[in-house]
Amino acid sequence: MDGSVHPGERGGAGMTVGELTQRLRRADFLDGLGIYVGAHEVALAHVVKRFFKVAVRHARTYPLPSVERAAERRQALAQAVLTFAREHRVDTRRAYLCLPRAYTAFNRVLLPAAARENLAQVLEYEMEHLIPLPRDQVYFDFSVRELGEDRLEVLLMCIPREVVRVYLEALEDAFVRPRGIVLASTAIADYLAFCRGGPNGPIGLLVSAGETVELALLTGGRLVASQLVPAHRLAEPAEVSRSLARQLADVLISPDEVQLYHWSLSNGAGANVPAVGEGDLLGLASGRLEAPAEFFESSEPTLLPAVGAALDAVREGTVPLNLLPVEGRRRYEEGLS
Repeated sequence: MDGSVHPGERGGAGMTVGELTQRLRRADFLDGLGIYVGAHEVALAHVVKRFFKVAVRHARTYPLPSVERAAERRQALAQAVLTFAREHRVDTRRAYLCLPRAYTAFNRVLLPAAARENLAQVLEYEMEHLIPLPRDQVYFDFSVRELGEDRLEVLLMCIPREVVRVYLEALEDAFVRPRGIVLASTAIADYLAFCRGGPNGPIGLLVSAGETVELALLTGGRLVASQLVPAHRLAEPAEVSRSLARQLADVLISPDEVQLYHWSLSNGAGANVPAVGEGDLLGLASGRLEAPAEFFESSEPTLLPAVGAALDAVREGTVPLNLLPVEGRRRYEEGLS
């Protein structure tokens, strides 16, 4: 061994015993499938992990009919997944589904620290006061931050059960049962964390899709804020800066600490949003994530959240979000699997 850090590997000289132990716990032999379903296409990414080495083996997009043509869309989605898996001999047992932020409802809640012991039950009890849907019609997850010793800040994230049902049934037609459901922004954040070697401080993400833009903030590897804004309200860099400043003030993060990134999922079809922050996200993978040359040259922006979801599938994700109901999750095997 030459001691150098190869693409897709993390580490280097000066690794502590604790870091080495943690790294060994993540030594896996896994195949992961990331599935991002957009308005007009499905993006699929096959990522493999061989001990510490992670690589994108295959990635491709397929067109989908509009959501108004539900039966045709379901059939096209199932056929795309079947075709991709068969052509590339993909093991689909570890799959993650990634969906647009527009399908979800978010709310930020302040609670007394004593609520931590029964936080899920507290949120279930208060659900109908926090989101515009009945509790029995949504699945939810949440992210928690401590605000001093006495308060908790909870970001509640919900998705309609009907949305989940439609996509799970389509994937069932392709013999795929996802282990998790994530969002485009959190999948991209997982990709960024992998490429950067860890969360490495607060990040801000501007993810545009069609006529909306998500402003997402993450710190400590957790999503702490997410707001959907009509794209026409962010036509100028100054408007983006003001919106971000308000969010940062709400979550008590200094603007000087935040690394900004932007990504458009619309491939030129949606509104133009000012390019604030780093936009060459594919380039960040160089030296970190092995992939075919065409991945780095791709003009298909929806492949990025698909790769992020696939990183979740091979246990390389860092953002703790899973909107799949607990009863539907398949148990993760420890170690080699």
